[in-house]
Amino acid sequence: MNELFDIDFTTTKAQRLDYGESMMTHAMVLTGVDIVDGNSTKWKIENSWGEKVGDKGFFVASDDWMDEFTYQIVVRKDFLTEEQLAAYEQEPTVLAPWDPMGTLA
Repeated sequence: MNELFDIDFTTTKAQRLDYGESMMTHAMVLTGVDIVDGNSTKWKIENSWGEKVGDKGFFVASDDWMDEFTYQIVVRKDFLTEEQLAAYEQEPTVLAPWDPMGTLA
């Protein structure tokens, strides 16, 4: 598709959020991860659409897909690194009401 009129239609994750192409409008439960040589490779996801879609409500997503389309996660604090805990302890940034990061909140 990028060959059409010699236009590059590639967008970054941030650009997709800024222009409303991608939004945080759906929540799922991460139920498993495949770790190879210390790195995540794929994720098992339980979707909220029920058992009639996917494999009895479950899907597998590649790590690349998760990097591109995951925006927020909830994790128990005892699983965080020291660096992540330090970020958690910082004063929160209050977002404007129209900020795309607030669409699911």
